[in-house]
Amino acid sequence: MAAVSITGSGHNSEITLKKIHDGGNSFKRDTATTHSQVKLMQQALTSIGYDTQGADGKFGANTESAVKAFQSACGLDADGCFGKRSLEELESRIGRHLDPDNCTSSSGGTTGTEALRKGDSGERVKALQNRLNELLYYCGTADGSYGESTYLAVKYFQERNELSVNGIAGSGTLGKLNSASPVKGVSSSIINWKAQQEPVTFYQNRGFWADYPYDAKNTTEVEIMAKAACGPTSMAVVASTLLGKAIIPPIMANLALSMGYRNHDGYGTDEGFFKACAGKFGLTYGGRYESKSRSTFEKVKSWCQNGGLVIINVKEASPYTNGGHFNVCYKVENDKVYIKDVNYNKRNEPHHTISEWINTSNGEWFDELHLIKR
Repeated sequence: MAAVSITGSGHNSEITLKKIHDGGNSFKRDTATTHSQVKLMQQALTSIGYDTQGADGKFGANTESAVKAFQSACGLDADGCFGKRSLEELESRIGRHLDPDNCTSSSGGTTGTEALRKGDSGERVKALQNRLNELLYYCGTADGSYGESTYLAVKYFQERNELSVNGIAGSGTLGKLNSASPVKGVSSSIINWKAQQEPVTFYQNRGFWADYPYDAKNTTEVEIMAKAACGPTSMAVVASTLLGKAIIPPIMANLALSMGYRNHDGYGTDEGFFKACAGKFGLTYGGRYESKSRSTFEKVKSWCQNGGLVIINVKEASPYTNGGHFNVCYKVENDKVYIKDVNYNKRNEPHHTISEWINTSNGEWFDELHLIKR
């Protein structure tokens, strides 16, 4: 076990990260004490963009300001005191224990009640993954490794069950998972979804993933889901609806990145992703259509009537985008095209006529259509 180095006799001299983990204690502003674990906290905060203006182990004004900014971003009470909730949020952001030698470890936990975090592994993690999948929170194969997909699925479970959204499977989360009536990953209307009914609702710019990275290699700034992930979000709507389980947008975004379909000039997602992703999840890809004609929408109408969904690449001439955008068509009826838009902006009313889609004064509204069904 690594030694904890403390000099001085201020408030923080009596505190350790383990005590904070156990609850009831917090680091707070104290320039009379130099503490090696305050230094770890400063380094971690700075690494994720909350600059403490140096990591000297002293909890001064700059560190307090950084802690407050971090707490505010996490939806916590921004009091500047670094307690249990702040520590859990920070560890979830950096993906590891801040100081594993001095915190209760959950890898292969001995009691079955210790918290599980990203980076942990073992049979308890595998059991967690199996339970998430059973409750329709897709986290991939239950391999016993608490990776990014498990972390994201836990966060979505926490969000839907009104728990603290931190990606850590602590006592509250584990208790809810194993309770008699946890909220499932999708509603009963999606579990029992039928052709031409409204699909699951996901927005690229709502929920805990709005600022989740969906980065492009050739851009100078970090791209986020809210700005660039309409493609993965549309695919998440389609796959989750057709399969009856929550395959959430950030998991889809990571899949697009890992499969090489992120356009690295910053312009969203390559359209080849939809066919590749349909194949990965055992869905039927019915083809890609570019013809701007009524007959194309008759094909879409028939596809939707027979249990399919359609991802549409809409153009600048449409009311949906200023530069290109994906959304989902789930019904064509009485000359109306029904759209589930994945950008939260209240554009989900029964929509527009086929004529508007294919023949407007400003040009066609769409570029390509991708047909997918189970």
